[in-house]
Amino acid sequence: MGEPTRSPTEGSAIIAASIDGAGLVEGETFVTANRELAVSFGYDTSDALVGTPWRELYPRAECKRIESEVLPGVRPERGWRGEVEGVRRDGSPFLQALSVRRTVNGRLVWVVRDRSERVDHQPNSEQQPRSDRKTAENGDTRIERNAPKANGTDGPTDLPESRNRTTRFHPFVETAPVPIAVFTADRGIVYCNAKAAEFLGAEDQTDVIGTEPERFVHPEHRDRARQRISRVLEDREATEPREYRLLGLDDEERYGEIAAAPVAYNGEPGAYVLINDVTRLKRSQEELRRERQFLEAVINTVEDIVYVLDAEAQLRLWNETLGETTGYTSEEIGSMHAKEFVPEGEHEYVPGLLASMDASEDRRVELSLLTKDGESIEHDFRGTTYEFRGTTFEDPETGEVFRCGVARDITDRLELKR
Repeated sequence: MGEPTRSPTEGSAIIAASIDGAGLVEGETFVTANRELAVSFGYDTSDALVGTPWRELYPRAECKRIESEVLPGVRPERGWRGEVEGVRRDGSPFLQALSVRRTVNGRLVWVVRDRSERVDHQPNSEQQPRSDRKTAENGDTRIERNAPKANGTDGPTDLPESRNRTTRFHPFVETAPVPIAVFTADRGIVYCNAKAAEFLGAEDQTDVIGTEPERFVHPEHRDRARQRISRVLEDREATEPREYRLLGLDDEERYGEIAAAPVAYNGEPGAYVLINDVTRLKRSQEELRRERQFLEAVINTVEDIVYVLDAEAQLRLWNETLGETTGYTSEEIGSMHAKEFVPEGEHEYVPGLLASMDASEDRRVELSLLTKDGESIEHDFRGTTYEFRGTTFEDPETGEVFRCGVARDITDRLELKR
């Protein structure tokens, strides 16, 4: 295997532009490095560092983090910046501010600022836990994660970083049974757990990293999604759960109730997103809606009155014939009790009607139907049959009992008898 090629032009530009440690990575190996970068990792000269794979300069946990959260999202127009833990040549760990950006020819610009001295010499010689540090874009410690604001309220939560984030919080979030993701204004999605990757139609979490959140929102919901993203990132306000129509990387539609809260991710304003997958519920609701439309189309072709009563004898479903016959609007019918359609003098027969609907045989009851104008029209009420060979069926979701029936105008038949 030959020695990696160097680019004097690129290397000189990096060194000239950065007072921090800087180098170029081609493939997985440093091909250019300045002296500051070499010294940061415990090498005497930049030539001693060139040819070293970047993986040898970081512990295994950080290598996994860089692979999954950093490299997938970097490109010429978007870099990554945050705190990581490096390893010096002698094996000693040190905290560093790392910036990575990809060049147009695919190399990685790798810039490191050694922060171990700053941490080791804090006032009172007490080093803060790494999970309580928040890093501004200039690399300075800005506020403590748990420190209250000046007005006494808690500020946006800061995601724990590096080693503590991986060992303490990462397993909990990663194994959570709901989709969880984090995105920032500049870098798009910087983290998602396995459940989120699955929900978004990705084969792997790395397929999602670096993608703009709007990519997963259906066009009809993108405007309101942008408004809510602005509330979280700019106004630093949490948003209540709201349902969205979404599109996965597989271009399949799904639905999610999404809530977001402001966080700081490696010093950048970001958003912590929790998704409740309601795709199955929405599809079930849509199926029920289509079934109801079909049912209504069928019963509206029947000349007789068709109706459904609940256990309290309130109308739950009816066809157009009921309104056409009685003169009541759908809104009025929906608020009426079955007895209101029967003349007061015949109320005593209503229990018998309900009893006949509960019976297995197809018994009938003749009652007058009272119209809105006060006219009484003789009808033959009878129970319908369902798959149970009865007229009462129980809703398995709610336990409610419904009675289904039809009523036929028998005015002409009675006239003939007379």
